[in-house]
Amino acid sequence: MTDLDGNPVDPGGPPPGTGGHEVAAMWSVEHTGRPPVEFPATIDTIRAGLSGERLAEFRQETGRTPGHELAVLLFRWSYPPEELASDDEVFTRLASGDFTACVPQ
Repeated sequence: MTDLDGNPVDPGGPPPGTGGHEVAAMWSVEHTGRPPVEFPATIDTIRAGLSGERLAEFRQETGRTPGHELAVLLFRWSYPPEELASDDEVFTRLASGDFTACVPQ
């Protein structure tokens, strides 16, 4: 197996860009005006937080998702539902034209 430059890559080694270090099992996202949110960043840590029907659904969806779409799938499954609801409220507010607390860029 080689990378895009033709260099050999160890498929069992650490992911590119990690400097050979193990990747963290948690992601952290910071929102302006809110404390950072940590959530699972690996398939194993996402699985550990699910049970019953949700776990079965996750396994099915993970198994049929093309590789290039896995990062989006993992983010969607791992991001805390209460944070998604909060984000949806912000998007709804913005879509209605209410830009309160927005910072011009």
